[in-house]
Amino acid sequence: MPEEKETGIHLDFSDRSSIGRYHLVRKIGEGRTGTVYECNDPLIDRPVAIKVSGIPSPRVRENFFLEAKSAARLAHKNIVTVYDANVVAGEYAYIAMEYVNGSSLEALCNPQDHPSLAEATQIVREICDAMEHAHEVGVIHRDLHPGNILLHENRSPKITHFRIKDTAGARRSPEYLAPEQLQDVPAGPQSDIFSVGCILYELLSGQKAFSGKDAFAAMYKVINEEPEPLASLVPDIPRIYERIIKRALAKDLRRRYQNFGQMAYDLKIASRALTMPVKKGKVDDVIDYVHSVSFFSGFSRNQIEDLLAASELIQVKKGEEMLKQGELDDAFYVLLSGKGLVYKNGHQIGELNAGESFGEMAFIGGQPRTASVMADTDGVMMKISGSVLDRAPARLQNLFFRKFALLLVDRLTKNSQPMAQETTN
Repeated sequence: MPEEKETGIHLDFSDRSSIGRYHLVRKIGEGRTGTVYECNDPLIDRPVAIKVSGIPSPRVRENFFLEAKSAARLAHKNIVTVYDANVVAGEYAYIAMEYVNGSSLEALCNPQDHPSLAEATQIVREICDAMEHAHEVGVIHRDLHPGNILLHENRSPKITHFRIKDTAGARRSPEYLAPEQLQDVPAGPQSDIFSVGCILYELLSGQKAFSGKDAFAAMYKVINEEPEPLASLVPDIPRIYERIIKRALAKDLRRRYQNFGQMAYDLKIASRALTMPVKKGKVDDVIDYVHSVSFFSGFSRNQIEDLLAASELIQVKKGEEMLKQGELDDAFYVLLSGKGLVYKNGHQIGELNAGESFGEMAFIGGQPRTASVMADTDGVMMKISGSVLDRAPARLQNLFFRKFALLLVDRLTKNSQPMAQETTN
């Protein structure tokens, strides 16, 4: 007899050669809502993954196709694509999906084979981007764990098995569920964020954030305890990862990331931090220096540290072109030291001193640069990508735009003084 599950029954097709029109190749595995087979689509000769489930009741059938419809709304390179769904002779239902040649993310979640910091960061950034897309179209996963994330042979993640409602079946992986889900509160977008935080923790450390001798022990830890600090498991890990984990796994929804865009932004900063070829003491010196620059008055030290990780420090020589008129670019700059001269159509129209930003008007307006800037002395400038600022927390964005406004007022005041003198003479 087939085994009855919460949402359907698992069927053994080992004695069959096809599922619907698809030629059966082999059994891949079993999930909570059905059995998955590798098949071939004879019409276009491509491999597909087929999830099959018995349909013992109208409710099971409805849930099965709601899952297919939800997944079919998603179009993202890191989400498994749904091709087809059908019922065969009233006997069983199937969903035909993209076949991913690889394993699940579980293969990387162990102490012996967990990925490097850089690879773990990249994998979870891609998961965040995919889930941000899903949430934008109103689809919540509800059951994100390493087994529901396939890993392509090129090490790119593919999310699968979206759940269309909260069910008791999801509690078979309670160590990845958010506290509110375990307390019978309907899952929301932030529940998925908690789950991805658990996955990130495990990829970085090789051990689960919340583990116990049984499911009840794991549930208790998720609701009541904090995971072991990453720094005690991964020596010398950049501090930003501790902050990301703490915010992703916050039990208070007000303290947790509000959306995946925020988490992806912090992971982007973390990935830049991994490429900084400087020692700890030197990093602190740079942070202290940047913090002392007038433009960054009002910024916290942590904000400066994150900005340095996400930006680029560029040394310039006297006479070097720092900004070119007519270029279209989303970056803007802060002059940290030295002096610059501003030119428009070959004529000098102003100068820049340390602590001033430039290029921000083209970033704000999305227009080509209206002037060029040449280095009048040797110096250092910070290049900040507009895409980084776009995804920064609102408080940090407000600090930048306030600085832009103050500098604009200051420049307008300086430019109006000669005009006023000419008028009174």
